[in-house]
Amino acid sequence: MSYGFIKKLDKVDKVDKEVMLGVDLASLSITSDFEGTGLNNHCAFTTATNIMKMMGFDQVTFDEVYRHIKSGPVLFMEPRLKKIIKNRKTSVNIKRKYFPKTMDMVRSIDQGHITAMLLVESVKSAHWVIVTGYAISVGEIYLKVFTNWYHELRYYKVNSGSKAVMSLEFFI
Repeated sequence: MSYGFIKKLDKVDKVDKEVMLGVDLASLSITSDFEGTGLNNHCAFTTATNIMKMMGFDQVTFDEVYRHIKSGPVLFMEPRLKKIIKNRKTSVNIKRKYFPKTMDMVRSIDQGHITAMLLVESVKSAHWVIVTGYAISVGEIYLKVFTNWYHELRYYKVNSGSKAVMSLEFFI
């Protein structure tokens, strides 16, 4: 399953603009970090863990997140994540958009907000990712996403290879 992720933009394309949230990719979790835990289809769990890390919460533990978000598929992750954050005596604002437009996520990144995106490749294949930035190349916008599979970013052109069915914008 590739969901339409691109490792690198075509070398002949010129990158006109590139914007990125300040993210230490090595500090984020990937799905293989949770092997042997009994989790499967756990991209929502991994995404929730990474959102908390990106928001600056210290010591995000497996048990803390697992109480609320287990194996997937998990369609409505945000109320569960909101509950975890509320347990830490902090509130978070979340904007949910169905079938988000590229500009929804570009605006979110420009405002410094963390955005998760649910992609559906087929009836049996869905995946949560985190949008960490974007690049504009020859007039086309590509989102930079953390796929939860590697400690590196991939590019994704919205609705290319899979359909973006939901986005969640997180900010305090």
